[in-house]
Amino acid sequence: MLHEYKLYQPVKKLFESKGYSIYTEIPVLHSNRYVDIGVLKDNIVIAIEMKMSLTKKVIWQAHSCNLFADYIYIAIPTKPRDIEKCTKYGIGIIQIINQEAHILVEAKKIETWYNNYRKDFIKMCLQSNNNMAGLPTLKGQGPRIECIKKVKEYLLNNPKASWKELYNNIPNHYCHSKSMNCALRGLI
Repeated sequence: MLHEYKLYQPVKKLFESKGYSIYTEIPVLHSNRYVDIGVLKDNIVIAIEMKMSLTKKVIWQAHSCNLFADYIYIAIPTKPRDIEKCTKYGIGIIQIINQEAHILVEAKKIETWYNNYRKDFIKMCLQSNNNMAGLPTLKGQGPRIECIKKVKEYLLNNPKASWKELYNNIPNHYCHSKSMNCALRGLI
């Protein structure tokens, strides 16, 4: 049975062969959502979503990356339907066949108007230390759970710490203290 994380190596190989740096599981836009793969080279930002099939929900998820990415791709192991909708939004399609990635539809350059989101995404890519994308998150695991543990430990010695102080003193994957607060405040 093919799993989403098995799409990662072929996609990584494809973009590394073109000189890009690859980053995985990048937190997005002050939310609990992640982009599977961030790809950077010079001043080019590419967002890639890996999915088992091309659906309207997947297209919409990928399309939301237009806030910070120059190019958007969806990587899938199946024959895609709704190619027209991807083309309409400028989303490229990467098809994985026999562990080889092939660009089926080239992504179109998107005018990114939200420069702060772009800067945040690049910053989060550069802070990423993951080396695999698409792994399922098991209950009680993941970057948010690890961050909660570190916040709780920090608060034992600093019970009046502000979210800004927590953000600055605890390794985390959030874009700023407000996003950290939104994601964790009810869980601490």
